[in-house]
Amino acid sequence: TSLWFIEDSVARDDVAGALAQYNLVLQSSAESIEILYPQLLNALGSPQIRKAFLPYVRKIPAWMVPFLSYAVGKSEDPSSIADIIKAARGKIGQSAKGDFEKGLLATLISARKFSDAKSLYQHFKDSDPSLLTSPGLTNASTSGLFSAMGWQASSSASAGISFRNEAETPPIMEAFAASGDRQVVARKLLYLPPGRHKFIVRHGRAEFPFDSGMAWYLRCAIAQDFPVIWKSDQIVAKPDSVYQTTIDIAPVCDVQYLEVEMVGGQAQQGAEIEITAIALSRV
Repeated sequence: TSLWFIEDSVARDDVAGALAQYNLVLQSSAESIEILYPQLLNALGSPQIRKAFLPYVRKIPAWMVPFLSYAVGKSEDPSSIADIIKAARGKIGQSAKGDFEKGLLATLISARKFSDAKSLYQHFKDSDPSLLTSPGLTNASTSGLFSAMGWQASSSASAGISFRNEAETPPIMEAFAASGDRQVVARKLLYLPPGRHKFIVRHGRAEFPFDSGMAWYLRCAIAQDFPVIWKSDQIVAKPDSVYQTTIDIAPVCDVQYLEVEMVGGQAQQGAEIEITAIALSRV
């Protein structure tokens, strides 16, 4: 059988022959996936096999994307999958907007492989470099097209955010928190260089009844438990107002999360605000 040929090629250290058999079986037998996916993923731990595997990634046989998606979810080292994608320089991994690519990027970030995530994102031909260092409200950062590199919203019935996109105007972040609630409603991954940075937030409509407000946090993404680098006071923003301050970032933390927290307060109506612009730039 074909499985025997795979085992025989492996026993003879015939990498090219084994991969050819994998390709043949996976293209012709869906039943073999349960057996062969784990075997192939394990085999890709070998640099020699990864190199020989690259031509198949470039050709993209029908089984390739499902296998790579399986590998991203099961691999103990998702960085090795990212390395394969970058080295292959094929159609897979060309667009930051693809479902597989967004999944791989999110997996790397979840595993806190921030350097590898940045490298993969920069590899994509349609990546937006500004997303790495800017929290600005743009179509790229708020539409979900670039997934984990954009703003991540956290919404529930009692607190959350949404983005309003109107023709020919920048997106607007709309945040709210119900009475008695307090939670982080959005976060943005950043790769800010060390030094002093100016932070500016512009507000549109704002409703903050008694004891309500909002706060900003900058956390160190690479340290355990994401310690706070900087935190604003509780802000009770007025309509059409501007909040600005400076933030110092130490060299020991070159990857950060910017978070916005909403505080509903004790009044019945809760808190709401429109955020029309966010900027964070080196001074």
